[in-house]
Amino acid sequence: MPTFTDKVRLVVNNIPKGEVLTYAEVAKKAGNPMAYRAVASVMAKNFDESIPCHRVIRSDGTLGDYNRGGILQKMKILEAEGVILFNMSNHTEKLKEIARNIESLESKKNDEQREFEKLDSRMTEMQREVDKARGKIREYEDEITKLTEKKRTEEDEVRKETA
Repeated sequence: MPTFTDKVRLVVNNIPKGEVLTYAEVAKKAGNPMAYRAVASVMAKNFDESIPCHRVIRSDGTLGDYNRGGILQKMKILEAEGVILFNMSNHTEKLKEIARNIESLESKKNDEQREFEKLDSRMTEMQREVDKARGKIREYEDEITKLTEKKRTEEDEVRKETA
């Protein structure tokens, strides 16, 4: 006996190209009219490309989510299949606004990334300068040590000569 999930997939698989059914309609055809949320869950977990889950929409005419690219992708596929989307004008504008916001944030992120890379490069340069200065300090310390030893040796010789 087929499971509810199997029935849902069969119903969805039989939705003709260019047509849509609501989650509630699919639930009813699958034998459980109140299980429209379960239908949405089955569709959200569907990664079988042979099952056209993009053809299932909400009862209010909005698209609902799409696990293979989001609502914009679902809308593009449905439009390409010839589905005339009603009740979508306000959603389309919201989606376009969201897309613009995403582009703006990506641009800002890229700007910040470039700034970070500049700072990181400058920090690397400064670290090289610090390392070079430390090297010079070690050279001076070595020279001081040598001169100090030379001075002691000369003082010892002077003491020996005066003694």
